[in-house]
Amino acid sequence: MSGWNPALNGAVYSLASVGNVLYAAGYFSRVGGGGAGGSERDNIAAVDLNSGEVTPWNPGADSWANSVIASGSTVYVGGAFTRVGGVGRNGVAALDAATGGMVPWSANADGEVKAVAAVGGRVYVGGYFQHICGQPRAYLAALDVASGSVTAWDPHADASVWSLAAIGQDVYVGGVFTSINGFPCSSLAAVTDSSGLADAPTVAGVGKNARPTAIQLQGATPSPMRSACVIRFALPDALPVSLTLYDLQGRVASTPLRRIRMNAGQHDVKVRADGLAPGCYLCSLSAGGRTATMKIVVVR
Repeated sequence: MSGWNPALNGAVYSLASVGNVLYAAGYFSRVGGGGAGGSERDNIAAVDLNSGEVTPWNPGADSWANSVIASGSTVYVGGAFTRVGGVGRNGVAALDAATGGMVPWSANADGEVKAVAAVGGRVYVGGYFQHICGQPRAYLAALDVASGSVTAWDPHADASVWSLAAIGQDVYVGGVFTSINGFPCSSLAAVTDSSGLADAPTVAGVGKNARPTAIQLQGATPSPMRSACVIRFALPDALPVSLTLYDLQGRVASTPLRRIRMNAGQHDVKVRADGLAPGCYLCSLSAGGRTATMKIVVVR
């Protein structure tokens, strides 16, 4: 062991580094000198990688921080806090890597954030929340790296997410869930962003071969829709597929798919609202003699 010893007075849950700086997130209140001395640092801190000395970087969170990552000039932190740097930030915050100042980026989760990952133009978060940015997102969400706004990516985990790794277009998810988007995947799954248009996720599952046991009409994003949405569905086998929208009088309003043969697994179909009046529609998925339906709402 070297003499490198920042000596925090509590637990550290996550680490990230940029250059010669190591960022720490956890449940502590002082760095340097153990419990007796040192510098006050509430749950988030930075230390010099060479000396172990605490740096002036000091945003401070009002409760514990579970995860910290560094991406470019920004440090993202997830936890149980409601304020960081004296500013309201529920569960997730973005900080300037050099100064510790708050970045004007606010997502606001309604529950604890356990994990954060970033790749490309997105920040992925997982935890105990049910809503983020005021939008329903069960335990897992993607945020725009520039604005903090929630994207349309919505994998629907059925229980909490504790860990994330983002590699290219694949987001690897760990937690206590038993399914994502209706696919059985116990505690570990790969969720692939395959659309590029509306950020609809494809769940590959552990081993990337999970498939449903029946046809599933899994939802529309966004809902309600204004100009377009992505309809998600899954097939147990390769089947000819028809996707039809009916108005409340039972008349065909749109036919995005007409007996198109598609492989087993999950699919995303972009549906435009062109020619659709505001109101409620019945979306019908027909495949292999089986039918699933759901309601779609169009607004202006």
